[in-house]
Amino acid sequence: MGWACIIRLMENTILPYNQARRQIYDGDLIFFRGSGPVSSAIMSVTSCPFSHVELAQWNQGLLMTMGATSQGTVYRRLSAVAPDYSIMAVGRARRGAHEDGAAADKATQTALNHLGKPYDFARLAEIWIREKMGADDKADLAESDDAFICSEYVALAWRAAGLDLAPDKPDRLTTPADLYGSALVEVRFEFTLPG
Repeated sequence: MGWACIIRLMENTILPYNQARRQIYDGDLIFFRGSGPVSSAIMSVTSCPFSHVELAQWNQGLLMTMGATSQGTVYRRLSAVAPDYSIMAVGRARRGAHEDGAAADKATQTALNHLGKPYDFARLAEIWIREKMGADDKADLAESDDAFICSEYVALAWRAAGLDLAPDKPDRLTTPADLYGSALVEVRFEFTLPG
């Protein structure tokens, strides 16, 4: 998975934020690269250049994101989130027959329905241990919609829309690397804020 992430990163075009936001659609996956210790640890363990992922949605002309953060599942303007990250990337689910936008609407509605749920710190620790130890991803674990990590939240939303973005892993064990490296996600471009 790691090399696929690195190769993909080198192939992408980096756009300034003002150009990028006009090319983001409802349901797009926004990947974030953080510089803090937790972000660095996630990128190191998963061998991927991104540590966080959220879903995009346009709302009355504002570009919003929905994601699971340490504050729980939140809904906020992308322009308020972006300054906390060094670079972002936009991935679009390969929807095939769902190109009419109905799948993206279903994914974003599912994500909206789970707003306010807490962050699953225990799940993050569990994934960390599994990734480090090479544990079996198919092991029987409790499935729950009571708390989320970022990639689980996004995977669940798209699965509810009929598209399993990480078919080799249960949602609860999905990492940003699994979504970023998925054959079902087309990484369109990367973007940054003016620096």
